[in-house]
Amino acid sequence: MTDKATQIVMVIDDDSVMVDLIVETLRNDGWCAFITTTQPEKAVEYLNDKKNALPALVITDNEMGAITGKDIIKLAQDKNIPAVLISGELQANLIAQKYGAKFMSKPFSIQVFRNAIAAAVS
Repeated sequence: MTDKATQIVMVIDDDSVMVDLIVETLRNDGWCAFITTTQPEKAVEYLNDKKNALPALVITDNEMGAITGKDIIKLAQDKNIPAVLISGELQANLIAQKYGAKFMSKPFSIQVFRNAIAAAVS
């Protein structure tokens, strides 16, 4: 079980409103530290920099341009970081399964979101 008060959650989505909604929901659930970006390449840079503390959880959108959620969750898997892939495309579920990530289909309810986060970090 993860200590929400001290662990970092990384949130990546090219939609800043979605990032804000995810962070607000997580904050309401007791998470306190966040790394957020609307630029997936920044997330890749952060995760590959050995000087940085690794997040306890990565939450990422799938379709974001040249770097996709698949790239992010594959990198997370390589670093043993649990991940949640969010997408409006149901076939993205297969990508999540392949790389050991949890999947949420857009749109989703707050309860579905909370359940996916709990499953990812348990």
